[in-house]
Amino acid sequence: MGLFNSKEERAATDAAEAAYGSLVDALGRDPSRLDSLADDLQHAFDARHREHLPHKEAERIRRSLIGRAVEIVLADDQLTSAEEVSFLSALEKLGVTNDTIDALAPGARERLVVARVNDHRLPVVDDPHLLARPGEVVHLETNARLMKTVAVREFQGGSRGMSFRIMKGVSYRVGAFRGRTVTVGSDVVIADQGVLSVTDRRVVFSGSSKTLEFLYNKLVAADLYTDAIQLSVTNRQTPSLFQLDPVHAVAAVINAAAQA
Repeated sequence: MGLFNSKEERAATDAAEAAYGSLVDALGRDPSRLDSLADDLQHAFDARHREHLPHKEAERIRRSLIGRAVEIVLADDQLTSAEEVSFLSALEKLGVTNDTIDALAPGARERLVVARVNDHRLPVVDDPHLLARPGEVVHLETNARLMKTVAVREFQGGSRGMSFRIMKGVSYRVGAFRGRTVTVGSDVVIADQGVLSVTDRRVVFSGSSKTLEFLYNKLVAADLYTDAIQLSVTNRQTPSLFQLDPVHAVAAVINAAAQA
């Protein structure tokens, strides 16, 4: 049994692939044309192509097209207001909604935040979890886990003396058992969970057991990891490590807000 059930399906798939390829080439030459090309992109998947095109093939091509469009438009990680309007309009024409963007274009939401920040446009949270101070603007809030490093220890020791058998399976040892606990390594574990708020003045972690504040005028380092960010301030000896999901977006907002 072949991959396609008929020559019509093969022809429909080839036609859609060809339309997809030519449009991606045009988009690569001029990313600003995405919105105007979106109508052509819709046409590439209209009834004439879908008539004999299997649903799985149509979805595969559409997902590939959306992912490629996102990569081309956000290649420089910067987006002006006008470019953003065009970009979002094109995604909508391609069937991308706020509910489906994470599935159809993984990572696009976070990259969009970074692209806005790089264009000096910081987001604003209308109804923040943080009780902001008068005049303070909350730019971003996200769930976060405060991490801490703990030592991994084990007990090492031994006994000395001699033993003799009392009965079957039971023996008695004459002597002493001595040992000590030694550190054999370290591990990073969750110390608290809560919300990380980034404002125009500070970063605040509101956890279930503790609250930490990082004023920008005391911030000396922000170290970025693949899934975490570590903040160091002058009034606290130990850096604080936060594990979170949109780590690059949070780092971009912190950097822009601190410099502003």
